[in-house]
Amino acid sequence: ILSRINMLSNKIKKTEEVQKIHSKIDTKKNNIKEITLKQEQLLEEAKYYDFWIVGFGVQGIPNMKSEQFLYDLEVETNNNLSLLTNDLYVNLDSQTMLKSSEEVREKTSYNVFSRDKQIKNYWSYSGGQRQRILLADILAFNTLLSEFNFIILDEVLELSLDNKGKEAIVKLLKTKAKEIDTIFVISNDSEIKHNFDNTIAIKYTNGISRMEI
Repeated sequence: ILSRINMLSNKIKKTEEVQKIHSKIDTKKNNIKEITLKQEQLLEEAKYYDFWIVGFGVQGIPNMKSEQFLYDLEVETNNNLSLLTNDLYVNLDSQTMLKSSEEVREKTSYNVFSRDKQIKNYWSYSGGQRQRILLADILAFNTLLSEFNFIILDEVLELSLDNKGKEAIVKLLKTKAKEIDTIFVISNDSEIKHNFDNTIAIKYTNGISRMEI
């Protein structure tokens, strides 16, 4: 009888253990359901955030604005260049094709083209040509940003410009003077001062600078 009782007792214990295991399994299943539901909710939220991440990321709205700005800058720079030379024009692009593959990268490229030469690098042009391009860029930025009613240009008539180049720049500055209230041009060339409405001479004597109007 005792052995019978012990056997039944062991079965009861095993049954209770099995019931406990089943209970734990049911609890785990419920936990899995809750986690799965939470995961689905998070995935839905992630789609929402992905929209804004992409929208305001480098390929979204900022990129669209930067592309528009680059386009406007290119057009304005070329408009200015056309008044300085018939030979040069620039191209700005927000995407660059990698040489090693067909992959496209978000990288701004700035190329200068000549109608007579197969040159794209800005630094491959002469000093006078670079000076024209630089001035065209500066004035284009000022036009697009429209933050200042004046602009200061330091020695834009110097470097490698010949007389023809200086005349072209003075003509462009007079055109821009209709859009910009005041244009200050700093120059060491006294022969060009007759091209400007007002001149201010700075004389340096014995370590002292003196201004003469």
